[in-house]
Amino acid sequence: MSSLTVDCVTLVSIRAGLREAYSQCGSHKVALDEPVRGRAVLLESFITIFGAFLDNLIHPEHIFEDGEWAIIEWHGGGTFLGSLGDIAPTGRAFTLRGCGLFKIADGRIRFHRGYFDRYTWFSQIGVPFPSIL
Repeated sequence: MSSLTVDCVTLVSIRAGLREAYSQCGSHKVALDEPVRGRAVLLESFITIFGAFLDNLIHPEHIFEDGEWAIIEWHGGGTFLGSLGDIAPTGRAFTLRGCGLFKIADGRIRFHRGYFDRYTWFSQIGVPFPSIL
């Protein structure tokens, strides 16, 4: 496994250096959502999520790499402690499993697609599905 993949996992997992992790034209897409494009917009998106789930942790279980592509299978969790858009925090905890697909170019994430079970997540944190789709 290259240090690039490990650095990518570390940056995404511990929320440090996200601004530098993504290329200027990087994109992040979660299942049914429209892609979030551009480093500044990505950073705002991550600030919103991490602000709502201050104790959010992602633990990589498996990392697969093939050239400029990496796949990370993970498990994690957190507690809904801050507002998420117009939705007030519930104080409820969640645990999830998922995976991320990354394309890395010039040492930065160019493309990131995430997969996890949104229904399970919403059910655990007490948010009606699909209120924040």
